[in-house]
Amino acid sequence: MRYEGSDTGLMILKPDDGDFASAFVQRHRREFNFTSERPILIDYVRVRTIASANKISERSPLQQLKAAELMEASQPARYTHVYFESEFVKTPVYLLEGLGSGVKLQGPAIIIDETQTIAVATNASVKVLQTCVVIDLERAPRDVVLSPQVDPIRLTIFSHRFASVAEQMGRTLPKTAVSTNIKERLDFSCAYFRRMVGS
Repeated sequence: MRYEGSDTGLMILKPDDGDFASAFVQRHRREFNFTSERPILIDYVRVRTIASANKISERSPLQQLKAAELMEASQPARYTHVYFESEFVKTPVYLLEGLGSGVKLQGPAIIIDETQTIAVATNASVKVLQTCVVIDLERAPRDVVLSPQVDPIRLTIFSHRFASVAEQMGRTLPKTAVSTNIKERLDFSCAYFRRMVGS
């Protein structure tokens, strides 16, 4: 579904009340932060079916967590040194398939399998369930004093995050615009500003 004059369509699943128009307006407001009085068009209809290969219904992570009897993890496969915060820490490396279900461990740790590597921070705890891995981060202590020195790594991370905000604006604006200058000629600029002190 899309607004007339726009070429940005949104796939809307069938709502419980069957009101596709209201569902589209709510989704459009959530995605692009505005709505329009233009007519709503239906581009195409897609029908999906879901089939199960077995009769066992998968429990949600919350259900698995409530039913789990957690035990401490066994010995790691090996140890390695990983850089956490401001120093290298001797870190155990676990094989996910070797941990099994219903295991808990405390960070720092590395959990690996054939397709992924999970780095567990020093202030995190892990619970391995049947279908997922739950990581809980402990709150940082309130009496931590921030250093006045600029951390170049943190500065780079936040610089890229702010630049990403402007880039996402630039990707969203042509999708939602009606103006030819913006939609086809890409005649616009996006930037991120903060309010100056005292203004």
